[in-house]
Amino acid sequence: MTEMFAAVASQNSKIHSILISETEVGSTNKVPKLLDLTDYENWKGRFETHLNETDTNLWERILSPYERPKVVGTDLDQTLERLDVDQRKKYDSETKAYWMMSQAIPNQILHQFDEHKTSYGLWNALKARIDGNTKLKKMKGTDIRKEFENFNFIGNESLEALITRYRHLLTEVRKCGIEYTEEEKIDCFADALPEKWNSLVLILRENLPGMTLVEFIQKLEEQ
Repeated sequence: MTEMFAAVASQNSKIHSILISETEVGSTNKVPKLLDLTDYENWKGRFETHLNETDTNLWERILSPYERPKVVGTDLDQTLERLDVDQRKKYDSETKAYWMMSQAIPNQILHQFDEHKTSYGLWNALKARIDGNTKLKKMKGTDIRKEFENFNFIGNESLEALITRYRHLLTEVRKCGIEYTEEEKIDCFADALPEKWNSLVLILRENLPGMTLVEFIQKLEEQ
């Protein structure tokens, strides 16, 4: 009985792994999913590969603007029956490419791009969003570095308030993927303290090697 349960558990684990793989990488019948915007750089390569393996015309369609032919002299879309062979081929490729993109992108992300009705427009809007987010993140990282380098006490700020503000800054530092050593973090905080702390800071600095920021702050709070 135990062996049977173990076999079932193993089989379920394999099925789960296959489902996860199909979601991320895709399969013959399923497009690879963009699970999150942070995964965009990895996903776009998988998606391009999947489209090219399905039909090279699909990827070419995404790279080229598309506008459905109009009835002459009007703004009305031409009926499918009146499209010539080449126009119908482009229309079919566009329809499929857009459908596959809409299947790959989660609804909570897709609805943010409702105004883009072509695969080309949707692809480039998504790319622009990611590029914009990356640029903003870099700009924020630069600002956070400057804030860290210029961190200082404000007026009659209490030690407790200064510590709280510094911890918040370190949280933002981590969010931006910026790393500082414990010694650098201690130096930054020590330099921000008012002059009345200078004597104690000098004593603590003598024992700085191996000391963590938490330990350094605890020493200050004990005074």
